[in-house]
Amino acid sequence: KACASKGYKKLGGSKPLNPAPRTDRQKLIRELDTIFSINRRKQFADKEGNCKCFTCDRVDSWNGGVIALGHFITRSNMCVRWHPMNGHPQCFECNVIKQGNIEVYRENLIREYGIEKFNEFINSSKEVCNYTILDLEEIKKKL
Repeated sequence: KACASKGYKKLGGSKPLNPAPRTDRQKLIRELDTIFSINRRKQFADKEGNCKCFTCDRVDSWNGGVIALGHFITRSNMCVRWHPMNGHPQCFECNVIKQGNIEVYRENLIREYGIEKFNEFINSSKEVCNYTILDLEEIKKKL
């Protein structure tokens, strides 16, 4: 009601109507996310361009919109945001509806990489990483 009384049109969602422009750092992070997502899904794709969901075995095209890149640890954790163990193809149902299907994701990470590597990965996620633009440019070279 407060919005209507001030003459504003109420819109769904919580995003501002005019978000602040992205900084160069934010743009670079978004670019790295895209590069990481494409590269990881391509790595798991077969010669026909299909890949299997890491958590339910559904098979679909890596670039058809059904298979995205799911993350075991949220992307807000910059230390492991682009870590190979943190990005695997996932179907929409597992990634979004089942919120990552985390228990199965965890089991599959341990099966795929072993408990020692898994624990190293988890420990690295507990570090604090505040990447500069130069740091991000170096990460980009490695993706």
